[in-house]
Amino acid sequence: MNCPKCGVPNEPGTRVCQVCGASLPPNCKGCGCKVPEGVDYCVLCRTGRTEEILEQTSGPVTLEVPGGFLPAGLDFDAPFVGRKDEIERTLMLFKGSTEDKYLSFITLTGPPGVGKTRLASEVVRRLEEGDSKVKVLRGNCGGPGAPPYAAFIQVIADLAGVDRQDRPASVRSKLVEAVTKYATESRVTEISHLLAEMLSCPFPASSVVEPLFHSPAQLEMRMFLAVRWLITGVAASRPVVISLDNGQRAGPETVNLLHYLAAGLRDSPVMLLMVGRPDMVRLHSQWGEGDFEHAKFELAPLDPDDAEALLKGILLGVEPIPPSLVHTVRHSLDRHPRTIEELIRYLMEVKILGREDAKWTLDEDLLSAIEIPTSHEEIVAERLRSLD
Repeated sequence: MNCPKCGVPNEPGTRVCQVCGASLPPNCKGCGCKVPEGVDYCVLCRTGRTEEILEQTSGPVTLEVPGGFLPAGLDFDAPFVGRKDEIERTLMLFKGSTEDKYLSFITLTGPPGVGKTRLASEVVRRLEEGDSKVKVLRGNCGGPGAPPYAAFIQVIADLAGVDRQDRPASVRSKLVEAVTKYATESRVTEISHLLAEMLSCPFPASSVVEPLFHSPAQLEMRMFLAVRWLITGVAASRPVVISLDNGQRAGPETVNLLHYLAAGLRDSPVMLLMVGRPDMVRLHSQWGEGDFEHAKFELAPLDPDDAEALLKGILLGVEPIPPSLVHTVRHSLDRHPRTIEELIRYLMEVKILGREDAKWTLDEDLLSAIEIPTSHEEIVAERLRSLD
């Protein structure tokens, strides 16, 4: 994938240019060609590199699906199901945070496809519905090729209304406007210049930043302070939720900033919600340790009733749903939401689930003639092989 801004080639799958830091469009991890948002491998790599992809990938793989196989008419945005305990505990922590003015730091972990991101989105949705004053800021942790503090760069950009296409001068202007709104007047210049440096849009000849170039550690600490001051200013007038996803991709600098904020904002009505795979905690041995309260939720698979509800929610309008398929989802499948979705796509690709006269139907005879794969990895493997 060649960067559209500077023209430099980047590794396939990279989303941020390693030279100029510009955002790259979604591209195939195999060959670098453009793919739809959320897709890992294009059609050609999917079919031509099946075994290689399966051998090199430990987590879930999202495939580009030809138009004829798109699940038009099925509800893959089915209503949220399950996770009642986790939602209630999170809402209770947030209620205490807003009423008693203290920080809540929550780590939400679980294996790929278990529904971490969907749960975090549902929690945020309910928080926003319950209190119109809540300010939600979102970030996605980086990975290879991403700039330092990638998640917090997105958080700051979200707060300041910075768009990916904004020119540096526009970024700086929006930062100053946001900082002026939330910070004390005496700190506006300092915070704006430090945050602009973090966003790689520095003020020319900055009297704040340039004296710190000889000491990277001091510059980093001042940038941390700037982020804390800004969030403190926002939280002075309204509760704040900072929701970060893909924590397993976070670099040490992002983790350090997260823990710094957890300690520095402990008297503010702020919720830090970090979502990631268990690797996130294993990679950072002191995760969640510090002078702050920390709650950790580890997601298990859906219980059988919720797994069945999700299946029927996606297949809403499909009649009848064979009891054997329901039994498989309840008792044989790993009961991860993503696995259930992938299973339905697989059934479409092998012609067990299809449309007849504008109505979706399941062929029970074909269903009984195959052995249904029961894990995400097995389903992806079968989907790849069925399309070769």
